Amino acid sequence: MLRRFRRVSVFLVIFFTLGVSSSVLAESLQPASLEDQWGKKQTLSYVDGWFILAADKTRGEWVKESLLALKVTDLTKHKLVYVADLSSIPSFMLSFVGLPILKELPFKVLLDREGEVSKTWPRKEDKITVFLSQKGEVKEVRFFDSQESLEGFLRSNILI
Repeated sequence: MLRRFRRVSVFLVIFFTLGVSSSVLAESLQPASLEDQWGKKQTLSYVDGWFILAADKTRGEWVKESLLALKVTDLTKHKLVYVADLSSIPSFMLSFVGLPILKELPFKVLLDREGEVSKTWPRKEDKITVFLSQKGEVKEVRFFDSQESLEGFLRSNILI
């Protein structure tokens, strides 16, 4: 009887653990619009493709350097959307320093100035988030802790 109880307990733990993981992946993206660094709005409601989220300056540098090293200029060609959560940057710094730098980039960066759009997206501290969205639902999530690992993933899985 005790063995059976243990088996059932283990099964339930595994079942509920997998259920939680599945619910995270089945998360829906809320319809939203963000401006890019040139002031053009883009609606994110049902974009199919890969999203890259950089939530701090260091991770933003990694994304920038990876995309530049891979000579990516048109993210839409590769079904990529790059979103920068800029909520930790004071607005005057963003206006006078950040935006001029971003405007020099050859690719589009969508700016989540208040962090409201991306706050419910999958993320881990000190990591770049890359996730696949299909019909507004998150289907796959990856986290990267280095520029090299992000660059390798982009090269071998997305830019092929």
